[in-house]
Amino acid sequence: MDINGFMMYVKEAVHVDVQNQRHPGHQQYNAVDSAILGIKIVSIEALAAAFSNHASWADLADPNSYFVQYLKDNCGVADEDLPVGHYDCNFIDIQKLKLMAILLCEGSPKEKAFELYDGVQDNFQERIACSDKDFEPAFFHLLDLATELVFYWEPIYMQTSAPCKADKYDQSNVRNTYRDILEEFLDEVFDADSTLARKDWEKLLVQKQKWILDPAAIRKKLYPQVQSWDE
Repeated sequence: MDINGFMMYVKEAVHVDVQNQRHPGHQQYNAVDSAILGIKIVSIEALAAAFSNHASWADLADPNSYFVQYLKDNCGVADEDLPVGHYDCNFIDIQKLKLMAILLCEGSPKEKAFELYDGVQDNFQERIACSDKDFEPAFFHLLDLATELVFYWEPIYMQTSAPCKADKYDQSNVRNTYRDILEEFLDEVFDADSTLARKDWEKLLVQKQKWILDPAAIRKKLYPQVQSWDE
């Protein structure tokens, strides 16, 4: 599925939650996005409803599937952030879900840069700062999604016992370089500017640092000693 289609279905799922009164304080007057502005979590049950016409997403409807477990483990929500009175649903973090989609869905770097900006800038802000507090955890989560989480979940999905090409020692060493990698990224994109307009940020990211939008490119950058991940 392409990135634009995925994001559309996620919005549809949030509307499903609102319609089912899973978000106190939000009323469904119409289907416009302003009706769900500020909502940061979505239920897996609503996602299953929104994606119900796509066979490749059928595992969303099975609470015991590996895919649902993956979402709960890697896009989980703290108990204090759950809506009051709706513990019968399995909620996940929308930002983390979107970051996963940026790496795994089809789409051009330009389209994915647009979605990454939306993922870290709420309320339609048109400028982003190099010190933006929301970008660092999002950046680190993209690195995790493309590496450590793949290393953990691939043997489960693929039912293989082959050892990971990056052992725990390698992974620990790479994790200790995350902040340096982030600083390099920010220096390349922002240069001497402290803030950038949305369009400029997206353009510069695609020109200079589009590797962050591609899981294979992330693995190659973080683990250059591994010649191939496919063998």
